[in-house]
Amino acid sequence: MTIEENREEYHRFLDLKLAAKPDDPYFHYNQLDYFPNLDAKRVTLFRFENFEEETKKLFALLNINAGTIPHTNHTEPKKYQDYYTQESKELVSQMCKRDIDYLKFSF
Repeated sequence: MTIEENREEYHRFLDLKLAAKPDDPYFHYNQLDYFPNLDAKRVTLFRFENFEEETKKLFALLNINAGTIPHTNHTEPKKYQDYYTQESKELVSQMCKRDIDYLKFSF
């Protein structure tokens, strides 16, 4: 599938809201919605995009020797921004605003 086809498919997914129905308790656009009682002062969130570094932080908190974190199933890095059109950026910005603001994400 070409990047243009991926963009179109993702945009259609967002535009048609195919991911979930508004009353679906099992899917939320915002990750924070899975934790309705989140107390940010008592919770540490780890970012997958920095997996090795974040795993070492977690192990240190648990007083576990992390050693070497293996990287299996390696693929060439791709810029996620390439998969968005301007319109899909706007849709995601609206649909995932809570996460984007809280986690300080940006396109």
